[in-house]
Amino acid sequence: MTPGVHKLKLSGFVRGGGPSTPPDVTLSVQVDPWPADKKVVELKEDLSAADLDWTNVAVKGNGHVVKVSGKLTIKNSLITAWGR
Repeated sequence: MTPGVHKLKLSGFVRGGGPSTPPDVTLSVQVDPWPADKKVVELKEDLSAADLDWTNVAVKGNGHVVKVSGKLTIKNSLITAWGR
């Protein structure tokens, strides 16, 4: 999503299959811009490391898993979309 305020239209269903009450609700969501002052790390696959230092980075995890067997440092960083 682009940065800014976005309105999401929500609706739901009850167990019997009918619409919820009220049938439509809107929710405002604020999307912040990606940090321009951070080095971008984008994971293309799962990552295994003995030691890992993520200082002043913005990590796009893309659903991948990170495994660290030694020292892990995360400082002043943004990390998104890690896997399980």
